[in-house]
Amino acid sequence: MKITVCKTEMDFPGEVGELRDSSDLLENMDAIHARIGEDGYLLLRNFIDREDVLVAKEKFRTEIESANAGSIQINKDYLAYEEEFKKIFESPRLFEFFKRFFGESALTFDFKWLRRVRPDKYTGLHFDNVYMGRGSERLHTVWLPIGDLTPDLGTLVLNVGSHNERKQKLVESYGKMDVDRDKVEGWFSHDPREYSEKYGGQWQTTNFKAGDIVIFTMFTMHCSTLNVTDSDRYSADIRFQPSSNPIDERWYGKDALGHTTVDEPKISMEVFRRNYGI
Repeated sequence: MKITVCKTEMDFPGEVGELRDSSDLLENMDAIHARIGEDGYLLLRNFIDREDVLVAKEKFRTEIESANAGSIQINKDYLAYEEEFKKIFESPRLFEFFKRFFGESALTFDFKWLRRVRPDKYTGLHFDNVYMGRGSERLHTVWLPIGDLTPDLGTLVLNVGSHNERKQKLVESYGKMDVDRDKVEGWFSHDPREYSEKYGGQWQTTNFKAGDIVIFTMFTMHCSTLNVTDSDRYSADIRFQPSSNPIDERWYGKDALGHTTVDEPKISMEVFRRNYGI
């Protein structure tokens, strides 16, 4: 079938591959570490209670429509700490998994990110580190589809297997920038084919069910498919790190303010890439 990754039509399966399920490795943390080291992500099916996710979806639909927003960045004083959301965003199973994964107690940011992708919209290519790279080097993202999602609705797409010198140049330039400190646009590109031709790796996605999650690193390049339906797509981003590590002050604690330069002029990514030769 044809799917549209950002604005590029691609074959799935084919040029875009199927994400690999790692649910069978959950009892073997050495294998989990090896898998995320190889792929840059973990797909865990049916990890969160499906019914809890569907209840949260209805609550989220009401909240985001009343806010008339494409996304809501929420802190501990707001939406994420209503019971319907806390059950999935701070599930005991998530904390237990990351305690085993890190080998110590885990901490999650006070801020959570709830997103609505409207028809004919998508998320461009980026590393998460450019948005939240001031704290732990072991910070990980948990992406949680809020509902059942197909590529036509706008699924997460990850670039897999690009652990090579070409990507390392990108990590050391774009990957180490900070959208607030450097006042640069965050999305690296809108063209997944250009990226894979230049830096390697295969793009992968899948059909998601409510309750599935994807865990990935701060330097896993990712984006989304284009929402070609007439319905909204809902998802959430949650972050976990070892509790003993430094924390990005923008996203945790009573003084957390989030991004500080949202309304300031930004250097275009085109200029940034030209300056670094990437």
